[in-house]
Amino acid sequence: MTALDPHSRRAPFEGQRRTEIALIKKRMEVVFLGFLAALGLLGLRLAHIQMGLGGQFTRVADRMTARDREIEADRGRLLDRNGEELAQDVNGKAIILNPRVVVSPDATAARLAELLRADVDERQRLAQRIRSQKERGSFYCLVRRGVENREARAIQAAAKGDPLLKGLAFREAPVRVYPSDGDGIHVVGTLDATGRGLEGMELQYDGILRGKNGRVRVRVNGTGEAIPETEERVSEPVEGHNVRLALDRDIQHIVEMEIARVMKQERPDSVSSVVMEVSTGDVLAMANLPAFGPGERKVPPDHRRNRAVTDGYEPGSTFKAFTAAAALEARVNTQAHCSGTWTVSGYTMHCAHGAVHGSVSLRDMLAQSCNLAAGTLAERVGAAKLHAFLVKCGFGARTGIGFPGEAAGLLRSSRDWLRINTINIGFGQGLSVSPLQLVAAFSAIANDGVYMPPRLVLDAPGTTVPERPPRRIVSSRTAQILRDSLQWVVTNGSGTRAKIPGYTVAGKTGTAQLVEGGRYADGYVASFVGFVPARRPRLAILVSVWRPRVNQYGGDVAAPVFHNIAQQCLLYRRVPEDAPWDRRDGIAESTPMNRSLRD
Repeated sequence: MTALDPHSRRAPFEGQRRTEIALIKKRMEVVFLGFLAALGLLGLRLAHIQMGLGGQFTRVADRMTARDREIEADRGRLLDRNGEELAQDVNGKAIILNPRVVVSPDATAARLAELLRADVDERQRLAQRIRSQKERGSFYCLVRRGVENREARAIQAAAKGDPLLKGLAFREAPVRVYPSDGDGIHVVGTLDATGRGLEGMELQYDGILRGKNGRVRVRVNGTGEAIPETEERVSEPVEGHNVRLALDRDIQHIVEMEIARVMKQERPDSVSSVVMEVSTGDVLAMANLPAFGPGERKVPPDHRRNRAVTDGYEPGSTFKAFTAAAALEARVNTQAHCSGTWTVSGYTMHCAHGAVHGSVSLRDMLAQSCNLAAGTLAERVGAAKLHAFLVKCGFGARTGIGFPGEAAGLLRSSRDWLRINTINIGFGQGLSVSPLQLVAAFSAIANDGVYMPPRLVLDAPGTTVPERPPRRIVSSRTAQILRDSLQWVVTNGSGTRAKIPGYTVAGKTGTAQLVEGGRYADGYVASFVGFVPARRPRLAILVSVWRPRVNQYGGDVAAPVFHNIAQQCLLYRRVPEDAPWDRRDGIAESTPMNRSLRD
């Protein structure tokens, strides 16, 4: 038996091994080629995504992570006639909240209300707002805008670590401030919680004052919080235009101080006062009490009204000046007789305080405030002519001053007047006027008979103020007679407490019973309206005090307020004395003038 060669036995195994290695190599090559193909396909796919679908995915990413936020534009300033600020924006904060991270809207709103010193109504509105935004899946809910920086820092410190205030943030936002500390607030007005005009000039000129907001884009994380240093300005804010009013801030302050004094002394329901420049019709001051502070949020509606423009009342004896003017223009006999009582159509009228004046001239009718003489003159003029004259004086129609909610007053057509109506209107009953209407008409008497439409705004860019040209309502002769007669009221009649040392003063008192719901009610409106200096009038001033509780007559209540306002305004404007020899002071204790006539 032949022995086998060992090399011959290994040969088949080596061949098989080489075959297996070659197979493995091929498989590896196939896998590698497949891997390369997959990489190639993946690369192509990535290239497709990057180049073909990149814009689409970028837009999706932007929608998910980018937020556009407004940059609030500064609101234009409200200025007085001398360029002094009455309202302006300063840097502040807006408080915002991410509703998505709020667990309990009611609890969070309660905590925020506590920090913001908000009332129950505001807290409830805030809770509803947070709840609504949370349900919508919003990342944003405005808590309050216009928060001063100091208050915002205090709230931020108090909220730190508070689980109820998770998601609270602060952004830059302007704060509206009123440098005059609320003087003229009824004219200037206020803003609502969104920064839009709510009342007064802030409302009337909101479109001009409000600027154009800018826009900033910021990246946010999954919880809606801004990622630091990702802000990108899209557009810049544009500041609103300034509006310049006719008000004089210093005169406004004088008026505010004096009506506050009478409010304290007489405890009335309300007080209104208007100061007007005779030659231009510019309203230099307009004030009312009760009022409210610029930052107050819950204010009774009665405190918000600009009563000098929006409220009407029976003018009472102040209206006798226009009955006298109508009689002079109609050239009727102005001598009348007062027997103390007068019965017409079953109605018995009495002269004030039961007086019996006898024969009464036009000057004495005004000085003694004789009702029956005024009624006699009205009847002589006649209903149609008297009505037409009063319309020419601006009664029964808005002045067009451009203030929201201006009242037209009430002056019925003369076709509806009975004889008793004509007589009553002669002494200021049966119609209503606003304080603004009355002082504007008195200003026309002071301005040599030329009516200057009241003006509250001097400059409002981008607006066209309708031309309202002056108009003559009485002749120069009539105006002069009335000025002399109204000066007699102050020196020898019911308005003696309006007299100012060194100046001539003209004016008329009024004490009119209040009308509520179409019926006469308890209480009176005590008023005084006049102009200074009487010889060369510069300022017309009205003071009306509604339902005073200590005194009730215009001569006792309103004339001293007129005196104080007029005296300070004359000094402020450096108006030279026109009667330096006459040092009588109507409210001084030692005054020798007659105080027996009150009206």
